[in-house]
Amino acid sequence: DGPALHFVLASPNDRVTDLLDNLGVLPLVEVVSTGQPTAPASGFDALPTSAPDRLADAACCLDAHRLLMALHPENVSRFATLEKYLAAEVERSAAGDPPGGGD
Repeated sequence: DGPALHFVLASPNDRVTDLLDNLGVLPLVEVVSTGQPTAPASGFDALPTSAPDRLADAACCLDAHRLLMALHPENVSRFATLEKYLAAEVERSAAGDPPGGGD
């Protein structure tokens, strides 16, 4: 087990807040409003960035959607088709096949 992740969302609009709530992840995010600090003072690291990698991006998206499906049962019906597509893309990319697979 690594350290717990902590996400801070500064001054989101209602649409973003509603989306996070509908996905069932709003309780996992600290929301701060205007006038509060927009970045933690200390103890936090920036997320690393790297060059685009199609396989890594697809795998990350697949993991994220599977997590959303596990966190909130209503998300299963929302993302089942996308989850299958992303899983197939990851499998094709890992095998060295071109994107889209030609099926």
